[in-house]
Amino acid sequence: MIKKIKDIIKLEVNYLNRIDKDNTDNDGIILKANNNVNLPNEDNEAYVEIIFTMRSVESNSWENEKNKKRILDDENDQNIIGKLRVNYKIICDFSTEREEKMRDALLEIIEPYFRKEVETLLSNMKLPNFILPYRFWENEDN
Repeated sequence: MIKKIKDIIKLEVNYLNRIDKDNTDNDGIILKANNNVNLPNEDNEAYVEIIFTMRSVESNSWENEKNKKRILDDENDQNIIGKLRVNYKIICDFSTEREEKMRDALLEIIEPYFRKEVETLLSNMKLPNFILPYRFWENEDN
């Protein structure tokens, strides 16, 4: 359990905005968020990285695709129109606890800060604001 948060430091922010290079045949946007959490070390420092990717697709191909994960995980960067990667360092006092609970607690702390970064990215890209569902990381593997 996290007893006290001493500091949250944004270490790195990377934006990618390629909407002007988007394929005009694509008429839809799919979104994916991934995270990587390094649990607190002996210095009480935890590291959280969240990656938010926007990919343009033809809506027909998305609707007809049975394996949507294949499209989401496609390594072809051609259809990526926007990407946001943010790294945070959290300095906290914590007690030993199950890793999964600690991971979720750290993501809950970072979530409002990351939401603000997503809003900024979408605003800069002149896209409509997309509201991430609360606790968006819970279903990232589905």
